[in-house]
This record gives sequence, C-alpha cells and structure tokens, in this order.
Amino acid sequence: GRGRGRSSDEAEAGATAPSDVGRLELSSLLREMRRLVDLDLIAEARSTVERIREVEQGIPGPGPHGLVAPSDCALMDQVVSESDRIERFLTDLRSNKNGWVLSQANRGVTIHYRNEEGSPIHSVKTHCVLEDVGSEGFVRICSLFLEFDLFPLWAPGNIIEDCAILATPSKYRKIVHIKISSLGKFSPLSPREAYIDGRGYILSAENAVLILSTSIDHS
Repeated sequence: GRGRGRSSDEAEAGATAPSDVGRLELSSLLREMRRLVDLDLIAEARSTVERIREVEQGIPGPGPHGLVAPSDCALMDQVVSESDRIERFLTDLRSNKNGWVLSQANRGVTIHYRNEEGSPIHSVKTHCVLEDVGSEGFVRICSLFLEFDLFPLWAPGNIIEDCAILATPSKYRKIVHIKISSLGKFSPLSPREAYIDGRGYILSAENAVLILSTSIDHS
C-alpha cells in the first residue's frame, strides 16, 4: 500500500521560517565582524557591518539594532567611525588640495606643508617611492613602527629621550608614552611628553598597510 503523505501543516512546520534564516545569518555576520576587528581588518569589517544592517532590516520584530546586543552595536559604530577616518586620511594623502602647499621636491621626495588659518597645528606630508624594497625590506620598515620602545636608539639627534609601551589592545594597536627633548636653545621644539594611540590597518584591497597615530589624554 501507499505510505501516508505529509499534510500541508506538517510540511510548513518542517521548513525553516525566513525570519529564522535571517537570524542565523545575522549571528554568523556578527561573529565575522568580531573576527575581522580582532585582525584589524576594518575595511572588510565595514562591509560586514553594512550587510548586518541589511539583514537586520529584513527580520520582523524590533526596530534597528533591536536584534543586536548593545556591545555589538557599539562595535559596529566603532567600525563605521574608524573606516570613515581611514577614508578621510587616504583622501588627504592622495590629494594635494585642501590647503596643502608644495614645500620641496628633490631626489624623488616630495614634501607638502599645511597650516589651517587660526589653528596651532602644522602638518607636513612627505611622499616617496621605495624602489626594489621587497618583502623583507618592507617588514624591516614596519618593524620601525612596531618596536616603538626602540625609537631612542635610532631617532636622529637624540630628540627622543624615552618611549614606553603602556598597552597593546590588539595585534596592530599600541598605547605608548613618549618623551621628546629639546634640540637646543634655538630649537622650535620645547621638551614635551605625549601619550599616543598608534593603529595599524591592513588594507587588503590595496595590498597596503596604513599606520595612524593620535595623541590622547592621559587618564
């Protein structure tokens, strides 16, 4: 004889509801975002954040961020803020507009200077291409930034008295303290100290590394 067929109600019960599929994808995307942030792959994490928001909007229930834990919401906002900062900085590097004035161009090294009206901050941008560096040479250059505590050993003129790494929140992030000495009575620099948040970002799509440092308040 024939086996008993499944009713339409049974078939519906055995299928996965679209909202459940969306929640599973959302959970997977959140894990992927955390993984990318841990690797300092902020550009890739930004794409994942945008996908998270698309999936979240398609799931019936609470409004925006209603399905995402507050800690993940904060991480998403951080990813957006950092990726926007990276894009602004890259745009500034690639363009000589926005107040940049050519200061010098000699032997393949180009230097631009900028001081915004009413601002005490003076910016200098230096550009050069290192020919035939190779992967080993590139790693050696990166090590200059990673081994921050060794700055006093090679910085010219003994300008740096002391450097200390205070924390390493992630693989490519360091919180450091630096003491800068004066270069003499005619130096434009006075002795000073600074606390710096240094970040390295892997730009996979451009096969590049971006290193940014920002002074922070000590607390």
